[in-house]
Amino acid sequence: TLGAKACAVSYSLSGIAVSTGEPEKTYRAFHAANGAAEMLGIPTRVELDDLFTDSGFMGEGYGIPTKECLDAIALLARTEGILVDPCYTGKALAGLIAHVRSGVLTAETTVIFLHTGGAPGMFTAEFAQSFDQAQPTSA
Repeated sequence: TLGAKACAVSYSLSGIAVSTGEPEKTYRAFHAANGAAEMLGIPTRVELDDLFTDSGFMGEGYGIPTKECLDAIALLARTEGILVDPCYTGKALAGLIAHVRSGVLTAETTVIFLHTGGAPGMFTAEFAQSFDQAQPTSA
């Protein structure tokens, strides 16, 4: 967000929360971004309204995949051959898919989805069992 504001670009950033902790996490990001601006010696500052995190996809909590998360993982794996983890990226992907299906993101919207890693979560017995039960729906 700081980089986007400093360079006056037209895109915006959105996050999908995978665990509780709002609004504290937003305040930490706010202070980190403005601290970085100060260290860089640039006048740009981030406002709290510049930071958006959707908390609607956490489910029961951190590290506990939701049905939507597992379905999103299965959809991406079966259609694109890309594997994502059930802790972070799977929940974010479920949020992205929900935003597309609800019309929040349209065909005209350019989206860059950041795959943040989390590969160890894909190699647990619990994930394997849950993934076997996932039912990918069409995008």
